Amino acid sequence: MISYYPDFIVKAGASVYLVETKALKDMNDQNVRQKELAALDWLKKINELNPDDRMGCEWSYVLLGENTFYSLRNKGASVQEIMEFGKLTQQKVSKTLF
Repeated sequence: MISYYPDFIVKAGASVYLVETKALKDMNDQNVRQKELAALDWLKKINELNPDDRMGCEWSYVLLGENTFYSLRNKGASVQEIMEFGKLTQQKVSKTLF
């Protein structure tokens, strides 16, 4: 079994974000894509738990490129705004949004 540790875990308001940071050149790496799908599957299970068992929070996965982070930060975005911007969903990752 392979262990996975996100770069950061951020709690902001009623949300918990598992955050993976990547250089621009690595954003579309196959390994990164596999992590996304695995993390989203795991988070789906977490979010199905009773709220008390998940700190009363909705859990999400964030993939954040360094350029995006610095650009948003320099424009005055809050941590929660940055997390929401980088939040991934199963539909985004599998490209079934529309």
